[in-house]
Amino acid sequence: TEEWRAKYEKDGAVDLWVEEEFNAGSRLVGGRAVHLGRLPGQGSGEGPGLNDNVTMHTVTIQGGADDGSDITFEAAEDRYILFSAEAEGFSCPHACRNGCCTACTMTVVSGDVKQEQALGLNKRLKEEGYVLTCVAFPRSDLVLAPVPEEEAYQRQFGEAFDAMATNPNDPMYIERDDFALEIADMDE
Repeated sequence: TEEWRAKYEKDGAVDLWVEEEFNAGSRLVGGRAVHLGRLPGQGSGEGPGLNDNVTMHTVTIQGGADDGSDITFEAAEDRYILFSAEAEGFSCPHACRNGCCTACTMTVVSGDVKQEQALGLNKRLKEEGYVLTCVAFPRSDLVLAPVPEEEAYQRQFGEAFDAMATNPNDPMYIERDDFALEIADMDE
């Protein structure tokens, strides 16, 4: 649109890091709120809900504070868990905010989430209780536990890459490129 071009393509190119509220998951749940005349992020999972009657849930992240203690906050059912934590002043791990990189992965100890936009987790990992907080909505009171930084990424992608990089006679063989893997994982 003309608004997009005026704001983001002034020099004929699109910056990869457009803005915090611009996220693939939000496109799937209602588009960019400001285009609809609402507050930034409203109704997208990233900002305030569409109304004041939304169900709230208590979320506890075990060992989520800098000193290793638990953090607890209220999260609206129509707002991503990561954004709710940040709104309460908590700093949680994240990178892409798109549900792809796995940096925000936690496991569900108890409770239920909805994470339709969690592209960075396969069905097996979701069934095992892994959740991407940047695109997950709480559906009940929750207790979450952080996972080691590379665990979900390694289980999602690394196992396959390792298998393909160890047998040069396999037709699916790839030459392992650790630098490319670091870039893909946003670890520079």
